[in-house]
Amino acid sequence: MILVAVSGAAGRMGRLVARTVAAADDLELHALYDPHPGDGEVADVDVGTDPEALAGADVVVGQPRTLAEPGMPCGGGNVRLRCGARLRAARLLG
Repeated sequence: MILVAVSGAAGRMGRLVARTVAAADDLELHALYDPHPGDGEVADVDVGTDPEALAGADVVVGQPRTLAEPGMPCGGGNVRLRCGARLRAARLLG
């Protein structure tokens, strides 16, 4: 099971990603983060305003402007990968 966190989860694309992850059989929605959480819930998970909620995820997906830690290790595009997650996340990236 791959633990996925979504940064920017209150935005249009963040909500779509969170719902897609929640519906997948082999993924688990670990945490949702957004500095401006809107209505505060997506896919029955609360959207938090503390970026520490992203800790512990295998993969963090989100817009770079919503990631509070500029030094966070990253993959390509909008996908941010924590150490050791690159191989496990390869099929997510296509």
